[in-house]
Amino acid sequence: MAHVIVFPDHESFQRGIELRRGREALVMELHPPRFCQGLFAPSLLVTAGLGGLKTELEARGIPFSGTIPYQSLNRAIPEAPPPDPVWKEVLRGFRLITVRPSVTDPRKFRMEASSDAWPASLIPVMARLIRGGTFLPDLPILAFEEQHRLIVFSAEGIVISRADDLLDLWIMIRTSVDLVCSAHCRRATLGKEREPRYGISAIEIFRRLPGTDCGLCEHRSCMEFATSLLTGRSSLDKCTPLRNGGDVRLAQSLEWLLRVMGLLPGQ
Repeated sequence: MAHVIVFPDHESFQRGIELRRGREALVMELHPPRFCQGLFAPSLLVTAGLGGLKTELEARGIPFSGTIPYQSLNRAIPEAPPPDPVWKEVLRGFRLITVRPSVTDPRKFRMEASSDAWPASLIPVMARLIRGGTFLPDLPILAFEEQHRLIVFSAEGIVISRADDLLDLWIMIRTSVDLVCSAHCRRATLGKEREPRYGISAIEIFRRLPGTDCGLCEHRSCMEFATSLLTGRSSLDKCTPLRNGGDVRLAQSLEWLLRVMGLLPGQ
């Protein structure tokens, strides 16, 4: 199976591309579409020898954000112009921190990104542009569901969960950057949202529970327990499978989500 090596920035890609020499038949450059032009670096499409290439990248200290299986695009790439140049003024660069399979659906992907000047101060303005979702002004955090995806803006950067494939990641990244730029350009007229809101569904919590329906939490099902967590009638430590050494990634993802939703103290 072919895989894609994703790089955090153009500098890392330029260093990584040197390792392609002698592997041209197995390693190809994969460039983002025009509507993401300049936002982030090309990737490497590897049809064989992924392990050896990753080992060499690590040995040379060349950072990469992650590797994901390559899926041939079964739909047309949208025709759209490059992003508004204002993104460079606002973000001063864009960096993909991690790209990996989603914990809640391993067939899809989770991406974390940030920038050299991440504009956390714009999140309360962005909350004026987004209906629903969760907004915690004191942190600040803005989280909302986009169909099956979860998108979270925080002081550290942006997380996009459950993107379908590489094209979907590109589209979600461009959409997110457009939202940031729109907030920047309209900040004087929109002002800042100041009232918190809580609009993420219990389904997001349920996705991160073991799904055993064991009843040890004193609820009939994991879905009922998720609803109880959402309404503050129960606590995470009631989930015995997670507390007693269950899936660590699920537990970490659930704790992160509960903080995003304002259901756990701390950032």
